[in-house]
Amino acid sequence: MEESCCGLFVAESNEPIPLTAIHYEVDVKGFAGSITINQTFKNVEFTDLECVYGFPMNDQAAVMGFTVKIDDRTLTSQFKKKDEAFKEYNAALQRGDGAYLLDQADRSDDTFVLSVGRLPPGKECVVSINYVCTLDSVSETKQRLLIPMSLFPRYNPNPESTVGTTAPPEKYAATVSYKAALDAKIETLGKVKSVSSVSHPIAVIVIGDKSVQVTFGTQQQPVDRDLVIDIELQNNPQHHVFVERVDGDQYVGMYSFIPEFEKGDHKVQSELIFLVDCSGSMGGDRIEDAKRAMQIFLRSIPEGCYFNFYRFGSSYESLFPKSKLYAENTFKAAQKYADATSANLGGTEILEPLKKIFATAPVSGFSRQLFVLTDGEVFNTEEVINIVKKNASSSRVFSFGIGDSCSRSLVNGIALAGNGKSEYCKHGEILEDKIGRHLERALQPAVVQASVSWEGVKNVQQVPYVLPPVFRGDRQIAYAFFEMGDTEQTPKVVLQLKDQLKNETGFVFPIGAGKDQGVANLAARALIKYLETTPTETSSSINSGSLQKRNVEMPDTKKEETDTESDSDTDTEIDTNKDAITDISLKYGVMSKYVSLLAIEKRESGKAKEIELREIPVQVPMSMSHRPMWRGGGGCAGGAPRRMLATRAYGGPPPRRMLATRACSRGGGAAKRAWPVPATGGVQKRARKGTNNAMECDDADTESSDDFDDEKAEMESSEDSEDQEVEKKRMRSGDAPKKRKWLGALEDWSDTDFSEDEEPDVMDATPKPVLNQVLDLQQWNGSWEFSGNLESNLGATKEAAEKVAGEKMDSAVLATLLVVAYLNAKHAGQVHIWQAIANKALTFIRKHISSEQEETVLKGLQSLF
Repeated sequence: MEESCCGLFVAESNEPIPLTAIHYEVDVKGFAGSITINQTFKNVEFTDLECVYGFPMNDQAAVMGFTVKIDDRTLTSQFKKKDEAFKEYNAALQRGDGAYLLDQADRSDDTFVLSVGRLPPGKECVVSINYVCTLDSVSETKQRLLIPMSLFPRYNPNPESTVGTTAPPEKYAATVSYKAALDAKIETLGKVKSVSSVSHPIAVIVIGDKSVQVTFGTQQQPVDRDLVIDIELQNNPQHHVFVERVDGDQYVGMYSFIPEFEKGDHKVQSELIFLVDCSGSMGGDRIEDAKRAMQIFLRSIPEGCYFNFYRFGSSYESLFPKSKLYAENTFKAAQKYADATSANLGGTEILEPLKKIFATAPVSGFSRQLFVLTDGEVFNTEEVINIVKKNASSSRVFSFGIGDSCSRSLVNGIALAGNGKSEYCKHGEILEDKIGRHLERALQPAVVQASVSWEGVKNVQQVPYVLPPVFRGDRQIAYAFFEMGDTEQTPKVVLQLKDQLKNETGFVFPIGAGKDQGVANLAARALIKYLETTPTETSSSINSGSLQKRNVEMPDTKKEETDTESDSDTDTEIDTNKDAITDISLKYGVMSKYVSLLAIEKRESGKAKEIELREIPVQVPMSMSHRPMWRGGGGCAGGAPRRMLATRAYGGPPPRRMLATRACSRGGGAAKRAWPVPATGGVQKRARKGTNNAMECDDADTESSDDFDDEKAEMESSEDSEDQEVEKKRMRSGDAPKKRKWLGALEDWSDTDFSEDEEPDVMDATPKPVLNQVLDLQQWNGSWEFSGNLESNLGATKEAAEKVAGEKMDSAVLATLLVVAYLNAKHAGQVHIWQAIANKALTFIRKHISSEQEETVLKGLQSLF
């Protein structure tokens, strides 16, 4: 039996799953961690099996190798060029030998495919994959270990492009028999204040002031969401250098630093564009978080900025035809637009709206800042990163990953390529804090004249050669390969910001070989990421003698070429970097999309036997399992798709009928549960044609008396394919769609009369906290106005505030002072939520009264709470 979840068909059968267990072993030291994924496979069937399993890893991770334990033997993997590795793998299976192959997916560097070839009946093997990664910096004292465990389905707008590529099987199940166990040891540089997880129940054992052990709160956990462990320290070194011997006289260093510079008053005159993912994968909690983020962004925009909202899925739409000045009428239009947002635009096709945005010149005299809110579940990650990379000179990109299993490859990749930063929000985390940090970064000039020099050593090859833009309070990491110097000068790392000396950190060379912490692998992986994502404008400054051996021609960034429909530029650049990336992978022992890991198990079985394919089903991520299940027949090869009724969870617009066709594993043809093959080689096919996983919508017949769906609904796709294509082209060309009062796709809402009786009836899933209700009442200019709603939430009246003020004062100024006093008195412990919004309020207040009057009145108003 098959059932579909969110457009994906989920197989249900009695067929045993060869993957029986996953065990994560973690060893964190300082700012980096070594992770070993132990995957146990067992064949309980009667024929040899080829097991194929797709799983995620951190996109910054340096995969160093794997071992295989089978019977009493231990096999060790070797690095091979990808094509050569698969040929040797296939030849081994044809001989009757065992073979084990680990590939990175061609289109995404956070997805890997493990092939366990020719596992005999009754046999069990354990594949242990080892990688190293750096921890994410959350704040100056908090760092985050993220271990991806859940592989979210990726939307592919062009399945034909997968021909001949390496990609994980697209096979999902609501539940699977295998689960995950965890054993982690964490050693920090400062005293541990707390260890927590927003994703899983964990048990923490304190070993010392700077050391803890972590396991799951229960013995095993389902692999339906990523593991997040937050480590809060009492203090964290602002600057730290770790040095490791590579070979002979060669060393590698990792320099971690938090930039220190004064927070300037100068604000960037900005055009702020918010690109919001409204695809089907954003349903449920994700779209609610995105809508909340839109409202927070909207209230935090400073006066004098231009802004616009875009929503995208299979098509895209914008609030205004072009960015408009932030003012009362545009603020109200954007409020309505955000409230009417839902996950109803089909697949995740982000490339076209990016082309549209980049093809339009920024507002004259303003710096464009692009904020992308997405779960990142796209297949063409490489193409998306490349278009951001080409336009980095005109637009900075700040990405925001929504959900428990979003694609870090896309979210991190576009931020790196766009000279910005990335933030993530798992379900249940506080959005205001993260959005506030992003806006602070965007509205302050980034320090681009930052440099790190390694003194007292020789033959230095730094990674990256040119530091990315530095933001205040964000930890940065730089690597360098070098040799011991000839002089007696003490080795040190020197940090300079804007030609000013900021820090000198000395270090010593390790004695003896020491334990390999994988710093060289991390440096090599950082270099590969640099070659793949760094904006091409900086690449011309790379010395030919540095570690980055490449000859990339500077692309033409003229406006007329930014919206090209051809991918020839992308292909040329990728081919140019291929040799350099391959050389780095092989030299330093780290995986890339051009290099695989292979282990061969020699057997004396003689003639090869029949082999069958088992694609390991991946558990549906937790965020998808809460969504409606669509049932229907059909598949990739035959069987007409049925119309399936889906009701929207968490409130929102009435249900709509959805037409879905299956997205197939590695292309066309229904996946088979038993696949006997006369040939004795590998069963996997590296070149199959796919089918289009299109999704169409039409209006549902409902008995709702509310005509919101009829008059104010967002644009739905037509069942008629010709009409759908015409509509799609019109959206992409920027032409206005047919007039619908509440569509707002490309029409101008700025002159609309927004009276109270025209409020769209949008249901809230749960009541908002009082603090959020108060913040949501803030006006576009940072002020509040007295109303029954505001006074009820504050627990204080206008009359009481006027008595405390003791003098005649503008009503809006007094209301705003009252809210600021309330925030400081009642929510001082949540300052990270409201600080950015309060700063805007104080700017409004100081336009009308003196600082002395502000201080006196605020002090008196706090007595009301």
